[in-house]
Amino acid sequence: MTCLHCDDKIISLTFHDGPNPKSTPQLLKILDDANIKATFFVVGKMVEKYPELLREIHKRGHQIANHTYNHKNLKTLSTTEVISELSRTRLLIKDITGVDSYLYTPPGGQYNSRVIKEANSCGYKMALWSVFPEDHRNPSPIIYEKVI
Repeated sequence: MTCLHCDDKIISLTFHDGPNPKSTPQLLKILDDANIKATFFVVGKMVEKYPELLREIHKRGHQIANHTYNHKNLKTLSTTEVISELSRTRLLIKDITGVDSYLYTPPGGQYNSRVIKEANSCGYKMALWSVFPEDHRNPSPIIYEKVI
């Protein structure tokens, strides 16, 4: 995640686009084995399909945050659609875990001043990243070299 006005060297692990029935259980085991906590930016339609995975993420003490409902580019949506994308997922997270998640990241990092204003008006805080490992394209050794 991006840290503004921060002198400390901090690594935050974030996982996006889930929960996923194949990768989420594997990630949770790896994180547990290493005693590491992470932030999971979840997509609402995936949460509806796999609520038990969201419960498990929460049960294991990880932070759960919002990655919209449909994973659409927020810049292309109307004001009503942007608010709906964030609100639907926020309600799902709260209904399933009891946690009111205020943190979100826009799909693909795509946002503009209008999206920020609309999200802020609903109480959201945007999180971005400083290193994008492109794990959907690169094998693990390449990601390791890029990040570390």
